[in-house]
Amino acid sequence: SGVSIGGYHCGIFLQTGGESIHKSMSLAGANGGTCYYTVLGGTTKMVGKKGDYTAVMGNGGHLYVTVQGKASFFSIADSNYGIVYNCSNANQDDTAVYNLNDGGVFECAKFFLYKDSYKSTYPLIINFNGGILRTCGGYERIFCEGTLMPKVVVYEKGIQVDNADVRNLSNQSVPLDGIREGGILSIALPEGGVSGFYAAPRVNIAGDGDGASAIALVDSRTATVTNILVTSHGWGYSPETTTVTLRYYTKVKYTVPKTNVVIGDNVVGGFTKLGSKIFSLYCTNTYARWTRVMGGTLKAIAKGALTFNGDVEASGDSKWQPTTGGDTTYAVVLEGYSVSVNGSLTSTSTSTSSAGRNYIKSTGGDITIAGDLGAKG
Repeated sequence: SGVSIGGYHCGIFLQTGGESIHKSMSLAGANGGTCYYTVLGGTTKMVGKKGDYTAVMGNGGHLYVTVQGKASFFSIADSNYGIVYNCSNANQDDTAVYNLNDGGVFECAKFFLYKDSYKSTYPLIINFNGGILRTCGGYERIFCEGTLMPKVVVYEKGIQVDNADVRNLSNQSVPLDGIREGGILSIALPEGGVSGFYAAPRVNIAGDGDGASAIALVDSRTATVTNILVTSHGWGYSPETTTVTLRYYTKVKYTVPKTNVVIGDNVVGGFTKLGSKIFSLYCTNTYARWTRVMGGTLKAIAKGALTFNGDVEASGDSKWQPTTGGDTTYAVVLEGYSVSVNGSLTSTSTSTSSAGRNYIKSTGGDITIAGDLGAKG
């Protein structure tokens, strides 16, 4: 059956191995409550009938979901709506933060914002630091629905998107942003940790930034918080206004010294496309350093200027075979008024077909390749 976490107060779920299976509507941060759902190993599966919601928010609730590590797999399947961020009343200070880190796999049909107005600047934030978003539904616009768009942020280890088994995808209307300033890089505790915690407390990060999150790791034998794991650096934080506390719901049990909270510039990562279908990049994306196509076709289309800050590379079996037959597609398609690649554009596809080529089109401006150009075909 489903389980409600943080429906009114604060609920924490930490999985480090094995398998847990829940029905839909299992994650809930509502009525002022906070839900922390962290998968550091093993498999979490949420299953339900078509049309079920799998995460429900509302009335000032907060939700933090982290999938981290190569053994982690957060599967939300058999659901029409995938992740639903649902504020039951408009103009509430709801927030939901999803962190995909270090090879952790997160599978869903789409992210969905139900209401049109929130007090939060960013009611839904999706942070990528090396994690993989795998799709399992028939929706092209994976990151958005309606008039409200989530904030998608790319950190040092980058974003990976895998759409091998479903239709073509796009990030239409939702840029993939790299934000450098004001990240919470680490949170340190005194030597030996902090005692007096028989259960994991909530790590509350307050300040002038957005998107940061962390969890406390507890040794239950000694009732000691031994470490604070930063699950997302966030952005826009300053040392003067940032405060980190360990709490049981609203009661502060320990305040981390400001000198132990390291704030600095984030390293921005790149974009990697996996799977055999097409992924279309829209918007002005500010991720950097690399764009890699490991399978299928990457289309980057802009009505204005189209710029890539870093190398663009197609490798492996980078091809897409249309169902109508024929081989007329490419590994990388760049099309805009002007096209700039502030790096190299290369294709080293191992495909034996004529796919794996690059296609570049300017509708009125210049085409600029700052580095090497290696186009197959």
